[in-house]
Amino acid sequence: SVFSACLVLSFVLFFTFLQKNDLTWNEYWKNSQVYGSIPLPQLKFTKGIRTRHQELTFAAVPKISITVDIETVSFIEENRQDILVVYDYRHPNSPEYNIDFKAFVADDLLQISATTKARQQSSLPIATITSDGIYRGSIAIHVPTGFVLESLTLTTSLLDINSSFLYEHCQNYVLSSLMGNIDLVLSSPKQLLSLDADLGNVSVVANAPVESLDLFSNLGNSYLNFTDSLGTLYVINDFGNSVILLEKSLSAATVQSNVGDISLFLGRLPDSLNIYTLSGNIMAYLAENENSAAKSSQGTTSSYFPLSLAEE
Repeated sequence: SVFSACLVLSFVLFFTFLQKNDLTWNEYWKNSQVYGSIPLPQLKFTKGIRTRHQELTFAAVPKISITVDIETVSFIEENRQDILVVYDYRHPNSPEYNIDFKAFVADDLLQISATTKARQQSSLPIATITSDGIYRGSIAIHVPTGFVLESLTLTTSLLDINSSFLYEHCQNYVLSSLMGNIDLVLSSPKQLLSLDADLGNVSVVANAPVESLDLFSNLGNSYLNFTDSLGTLYVINDFGNSVILLEKSLSAATVQSNVGDISLFLGRLPDSLNIYTLSGNIMAYLAENENSAAKSSQGTTSSYFPLSLAEE
């Protein structure tokens, strides 16, 4: 009888919690973690929101490296001589995780990170439900007006990377996204664009000269459109299609795809061009050049001029 009374009381408390937090049964299960194939009921009910505001000042060093999970990033130019890093977040008050924020300078590099850290869980594998499960986090970097960065490295886990996250007056971008897209529109010259997208698409529209672009993509498509000159191009796309448009000069290019099509539209012929695909098709709109070669193991190749077969 005692067990039955406790069971009834548990159900009463549970449905009271749903009513107070305006949650339906389906909404509750959607927010609960699934362990194996059995969704376990939530036993810990945590209320409230945790917030944090932190400001740190550093010397105006020429390199910045940022690692975030889901925080947004922005750069602000203003009348100052140093670099101010402002970090803000609000997230559900959960005993299961916290956000580890760090910022420090090593040599000429300012390193900033905000990553999710799992805490020690209880013996029961249960999730935490709150009345407000929306996480909001941001990193604002205030730099001197007209400041020029030598390099900006940005690594994200769950966010898309776009131009609003980046500082325009930067010579080199090294960008990596685990589960998001990379979408850039460039209006100032760049020495290096190094892009790495594991599960997302990559789109780059460059309206200014770029000396070198390296692109590594695992499961997404790639779209590159250069209206100005490009020095060297190196693209590896494992399981996606690549579309490349270049209106002006290109020194050398290597484009490789394992399972995907490659389409090139080049206004001028590069000094050296190598195209490889394992099981996709190659379509090239180019002028004849003895240094150009294309290879496909199981797909087809087509061009307005004869392409020599690349050697093994």
